[in-house]
Formats: sequence, C-alpha cells, structure tokens
Amino acid sequence: MRALFYKLNLYNERLGSVYLKYAIIRCYNNPTLINSLSSIFELVAEEFKLSYNSVRPAMRNALKSVNDYRNIIGNKGIFKLFENEESITPKNFIRIITTYYLKQKK
Repeated sequence: MRALFYKLNLYNERLGSVYLKYAIIRCYNNPTLINSLSSIFELVAEEFKLSYNSVRPAMRNALKSVNDYRNIIGNKGIFKLFENEESITPKNFIRIITTYYLKQKK
C-alpha cells in the first residue's frame, strides 16, 4: 500500500494517510464496511483514540496532495481508477482503493 500511496502523491507520514490506510485494511477484511463511512470513521477514531469529528478533516487534508497531483497529470496511470470522480474524497478513495485490492486478491 505504501508504494500505491507514493504513486498517488499521498504522503505516508501524514496522519490522515495513516487513517486512510487503516480504513482500507479494515474494509478489505470486512467489505461491508465500504458502505458506511460513519462506521469507518468510528473505527478509526476508536483505534487512534480521536474524536469522531477529527477523522474526516485529517483524511481530506491528506487527500489534498492527491487531488492537486491529479489536476496536474490528469487521469493517467493509477489515477484512471478515479476517472469517474470529480474530486477524490475520503469516501470514494476508501471505496475505490479497497475494491482495487479486493480485485487483486482474486
């Protein structure tokens, strides 16, 4: 996942990036979670001992560099995964990347 995040220009050391990784791993292990962003935020908040309301802004902040990079290069390479999305949000990022990994598993 670290290499994928690097390709997306998602800085691995940002807290929001750590939360996104955790959320993706949890959704990978339990795909029904993908449908409930609030459940994902609750799990992240519980795991990292945060308030529920601090999870989304941290994830959005981490995804800012992804959106900025995508605006520069367009929907090329790994960004083709997001070509139907106007903006990469925590919800669609977690859903798309988890689905990507689940397909790799098959």
